[in-house]
Amino acid sequence: MRKSLFVSVSTLLMISLTAMPAMAEDWSAFSVHVTIIQTSFVPQVFDFQVDKPPSACASGEWIFYFGQGPDTPTQQANLKAVLATLLAAQLSGRAVNIFGLNPGSNGYCTLDSVHLLNQ
Repeated sequence: MRKSLFVSVSTLLMISLTAMPAMAEDWSAFSVHVTIIQTSFVPQVFDFQVDKPPSACASGEWIFYFGQGPDTPTQQANLKAVLATLLAAQLSGRAVNIFGLNPGSNGYCTLDSVHLLNQ
């Protein structure tokens, strides 16, 4: 009985760990500085540019961020938090690492996540 329980729990744990989705970013840019943020469409979306755009995003192309989460209030709160992080980076001159998705059918270069650096 005890061995059976151990095997069952071990199997479930292995399945759950292998079933987790991997991070699916298509591109990244390290130690970039935010140069401009455009907020006309907050709380649905905002877009911005960085000094060294990722290769997937043409130079001078806007990078868009759409809030993430299961419902509208969560998406809007998430969008505001990411916007605040990028605004803080821009105002302080600190660099960020950004990760995102290649332009899809909408044609937008899309941010997936951001790391605020201590530099």
